[in-house]
Amino acid sequence: MENEDLKNFKLAIYLLKDTIIDFKDAIKENAVFKEYDFNDKMKVNGKVLIGLTKKSEPNWKILIQEGINERLPHLNNTSNRAIVFFIIDNSLFAIPFGYGKHLLKDDCIDREFGLKTALNIINADKLLSIDKANIGDLSVLTKTQASKKGTPDYFNIDIIKDLLRSITGEPTIVLPNEYGNVITGNEGIYISPKTDITKIPDILKKLKQEYKKTTYKLRFDWIDNIKTERDPTIIESLKNNLINELKNNNSEAVHLAPPFIVNWENFIGISFTPNGEFFNEFDIQNYYSLKKDNLYNLDWDKLMRQKLYLKESDNEDAISFNLWRFLNFETEYNGNNYVFTLSNWYRVNSNYYKSIYEYCSKIEESSIHFLDCNKDEDEGKYNERFANSNPEFICLDKKLIRSDISRSEIEACDIFTKSREFIHVKFRESSSTLSHLFAQGRISSNSLRRDRTFRINLRSKIKSLGLSSDLITLDNNKFNPSDYTITYAIIEKKKRRFVDSLPFFSLINFRLTAEDLILLGYNVKVKKIEIK
Repeated sequence: MENEDLKNFKLAIYLLKDTIIDFKDAIKENAVFKEYDFNDKMKVNGKVLIGLTKKSEPNWKILIQEGINERLPHLNNTSNRAIVFFIIDNSLFAIPFGYGKHLLKDDCIDREFGLKTALNIINADKLLSIDKANIGDLSVLTKTQASKKGTPDYFNIDIIKDLLRSITGEPTIVLPNEYGNVITGNEGIYISPKTDITKIPDILKKLKQEYKKTTYKLRFDWIDNIKTERDPTIIESLKNNLINELKNNNSEAVHLAPPFIVNWENFIGISFTPNGEFFNEFDIQNYYSLKKDNLYNLDWDKLMRQKLYLKESDNEDAISFNLWRFLNFETEYNGNNYVFTLSNWYRVNSNYYKSIYEYCSKIEESSIHFLDCNKDEDEGKYNERFANSNPEFICLDKKLIRSDISRSEIEACDIFTKSREFIHVKFRESSSTLSHLFAQGRISSNSLRRDRTFRINLRSKIKSLGLSSDLITLDNNKFNPSDYTITYAIIEKKKRRFVDSLPFFSLINFRLTAEDLILLGYNVKVKKIEIK
């Protein structure tokens, strides 16, 4: 076929792990399909797989039928699916079509291939879109799209907190017959070349060569701060650690978060059984409650078979995923910090971790005398008792203040002192709890700095509780952030420093929060409260 006769095809290309030798090892156990061999025109080994489609009527038909007399016609949903497998230089590639990717096992894909290959090919000054995960809080996934091609600076990438998940841009050399004009890379690589099927093997060879390069280090070297762990011995030990924490119902080191951006407009819920109750949040405690009778004999193979079912309003059937794809876990092993997230085991670069830890260690401890927390106290009771222990303290816990720059009323802090210290208190329960703690202080401080209405309402509140309203400066031109201290206090049983009580992602979150507050001019301090 002449080049001018070639058509553009959108190809999603996945490199399978080295351990996958036969394409059948990459297909889900319950998949129903038919195999086809390549014809003589194909000069490589491979296989075509066509999934047998299932027809079903949408559940919304029942709802609509109740409101009309005339009988609705048959409305069938079909899911066409296919995968073409290529063996290139002893590597197995999969190119799905339609819903074909749902036939692949989640654990068979080399998840570094797509992103790193794209970073090596794409012109870093001609980016169109970036997806990233905020590793200060793993539940935060963001997609940033530009109206025109631009540099990484346009996308507000923070090299400390952002884990790059996907990138779209123009290739450095535009070759329509190889990659097309736009490339996307995440766990696979997405290209739109002018091609026919006989030319795809050459494209795959070039992509594999690009994967091995280190061109990405010129502009994206920071992605190596958190690198995929590949040592099978280490991974096996990390798996055992995760299994033990699941058995112990640990919700501090383990939590659930979607590994992709959820369309919340269509989201109905998740379930842990095919026909079970749907929950509208990703809460690990729901999993523990439902699986409590089966967790005692859990192992990695059993975990790999467990499913999470995600239901959306525009799909008749809930889509099943491997539960482990939604697990997030932090642990230490042999002196290194490891993270399981986005379906991968990551080792945190020791220098990267050290720099963050040292920064947080330098934050001074509050000079205020804090009471120990009693075993039977919750956060509210502790705050009340602490505030009542000193006539120069007042309790602002659960006392909401209206602000013109916040969508809702906010807490200024839990304890406010005559020395102008805003104290925020939380039990150390999970990374999400700590994220809430840091966000509370950041939002309150921002309103205090920028919003006169907030200061008026805060002055009124502290006066009603017995402190002088003059402790809060009213006029913008006289407001000096250095007159105020933002203190973060954590309650927990373990006797250790504040900084040592923070898991890795919370450590990053705290550093970023402290940096922001210090740049605004505030003093930032910390305190560790022990439980007696």
